[in-house]
Amino acid sequence: MLFYLKRILSFIALLLILFDSPLFLSQTPISVGNQVTSYTSKIRGYHFTSPVSFTICGLYVPDDASAGSQTVRVVRFNAGAPPAYPGTTNNFTQLFSETNYVGNNMIPCNITVNAGDLIGVYGSRGGSCTNSYGSANYVTNIGGVNTTLSRSGMQYCPSNGMNMQNIWSEVNYYIGRIEMYYNCCANAPTVTISPNPTTICNGDNTTLTASPSQSGGTYLWSP
Repeated sequence: MLFYLKRILSFIALLLILFDSPLFLSQTPISVGNQVTSYTSKIRGYHFTSPVSFTICGLYVPDDASAGSQTVRVVRFNAGAPPAYPGTTNNFTQLFSETNYVGNNMIPCNITVNAGDLIGVYGSRGGSCTNSYGSANYVTNIGGVNTTLSRSGMQYCPSNGMNMQNIWSEVNYYIGRIEMYYNCCANAPTVTISPNPTTICNGDNTTLTASPSQSGGTYLWSP
């Protein structure tokens, strides 16, 4: 009966709304540990050698030290890790930049990282660059592999839109805490009914298909 078709279509609409909601996106954040102290005036972060190929699909500066707007930068070093402070390097490619992002939520991005890439991630909160510091040489997990995050930064506050420059490392001191997300599912599936009848009656056989399959997603069917 037409009643059953209306019910099925209403559930499909609900399914699409759920997949389009940020609350139902599948995301895997890396751990950056707990805040141990804070610092204000210059941007800080960490560098690491990627153990696997993956895509950074979100960035978030924890709000432990400040709830101000978020500023983040991501770079790929072209010739090894940045030198120990006060040495600096500009031999890198900036892969992503977001300045004064308003909203206490993950910043969407799409950054391809290959296994073996040496990546720098930097972030702060507010116009005066407040940093939430975590433990030195923090060991996180990326793609199932333990990965060390080592302190890095520059002697400027880029809340005016400045690009990264003159980057250094200071591996035995606190890292700046910026969470990276991967395994994000951002696209709602296409739902089709097969066969495609004008009415569906009680007892009829009908196939509902969602495609493409989304990694980490959950489809909820209901009669």
